[in-house]
This record gives sequence, C-alpha cells and structure tokens, in this order.
Amino acid sequence: METVVALGVLGIGTAAIVSLVTQVHQAATKSSYQTASLDLFAAFSSQVRAAHCDVAPENVGMLDETDPGLVPNATPYSVPALNSSVTLVGDFAGPTQIQSAPPMRLTYVVLPATTPPDGPPLLEIEVTVRELTGDAARDAQAMGSWIRNFRLAKVCNLRTDNATGCLLGNPPCGRGEYY
Repeated sequence: METVVALGVLGIGTAAIVSLVTQVHQAATKSSYQTASLDLFAAFSSQVRAAHCDVAPENVGMLDETDPGLVPNATPYSVPALNSSVTLVGDFAGPTQIQSAPPMRLTYVVLPATTPPDGPPLLEIEVTVRELTGDAARDAQAMGSWIRNFRLAKVCNLRTDNATGCLLGNPPCGRGEYY
C-alpha cells in the first residue's frame, strides 16, 4: 500500500514539474515576441522618421513630394510601397525572419489628421505587429496577446522655396517632424 501511495505522489509531482516547465517555456516565448516586436517597431519608426515629407508653399495642406510609403491610405500597407524608403513592412518569416525572434508581420495605415488651414499636413500612422502563429484563424484575429499596436505622428515640412528638384535631392528634401 505504501508503494502505491509513493508512486501516486511521485506521479503527481512529475506532472506538476512538467506543467511548470511548459508554463516557463510559454512565458519565455511571449517575452521573446514582446522584445522582438518592440525592436521591429523601433527600426520601422526610424525609417518613417527618415522618410521625406515635403509640401511646396503654394500647396499648403497637400502632400506633393512625399515618400510613397507615407501617402495616406485607409487600406493597410502590407508590403513596401514602390520606391519607398519605408521597407520594414510585411511578413518576417522563413528567410526574412529576424534572428532569435518568432515569425512576425508588420502592417501600417497612414491617415491624414486635422491641421490648421495654413499648417503643414500631419500624418497619423497606425502600426500593427503580430506574431505569426501558423494558425489561420488566430492569425486573422484583430486582437490578442500576440498582437501589438503602436501609433506614430509625422508633420510634413513646409518648404520655403518653390524648387521642383526636391525629389532629386537638390535642394535636399526635408524629413518632416516626427513624434
């Protein structure tokens, strides 16, 4: 009888240890994703900060010489826009997966914000970084612990001249302000 009780206690203890190890592993995986998503967002936001966003004096309120990746669009950018300097967009899985990070997807939406009539355009950028789980139903959800949402704002420059060669870098294009 004592042997049966001892085996029962040993079995319960083993099950508890296996459960604890599983929970620690899941926590480490979630922590890895949180850290990797912040790193990806930081790299993306530096590309947004460096992207040009100029407005000619006669076109106040209009985006005339702006990086193609900053053009307002209600549809999420899921791949880099053609000729854009904002390139950290889309899936980071397989050959493009970030080292020591789970597979992730970065998408963003650029929306114009209300500005004064004589002010430069203000762009609000809503960024979503999600872990790709391999489960189609879970990957399609809008909310979950595997999804991070961020927001950026960028104020475009009002150029003081009317030079048309800004896109060619002569005079140098302004980057706009970044928040």
